[in-house]
Amino acid sequence: MSNDTAPSAPTDEKQSRIRPWPVTALGLFLLLQTTGLLGLAAFEWLAPEILSGDLAANLSSLLGVLYLLLAILALISALGFFRLWLKSWLTAMLLQGLCLIVALIFYFQGRPDYTFSLMAYAVFMVVYLNHYEVREAFHARKLLMVDPEEWLP
Repeated sequence: MSNDTAPSAPTDEKQSRIRPWPVTALGLFLLLQTTGLLGLAAFEWLAPEILSGDLAANLSSLLGVLYLLLAILALISALGFFRLWLKSWLTAMLLQGLCLIVALIFYFQGRPDYTFSLMAYAVFMVVYLNHYEVREAFHARKLLMVDPEEWLP
């Protein structure tokens, strides 16, 4: 008796779960951004001890909360990239836009020295988020979720 069964091709479900390398790299970059934003939040909360004055302490505390919220958004986005959630690309772009807005406000106010680093990292992430394989990974999953009767002739 011979076994006529050949190894079967991967199913559509397995193919839809394959994560391209750029998507994994972006997940890792988002985790790196999360740690950086958490570090900035910690720095801003420790800065009032160094600075004098109530206004500086209040502003620094508000910036710490802002960085903490951005870090939470970055963590959610990173988890979404590892799990291939449909909205994670949009969440990552929203995060980068918010980081750029914060960096631009700081730039025009002459605030912290790390403004250029924050801005450069956000621009790098926006360019990498628009990489062909990243966009294709999330767009293909979106097409798989749509009812075939809507887009087939």
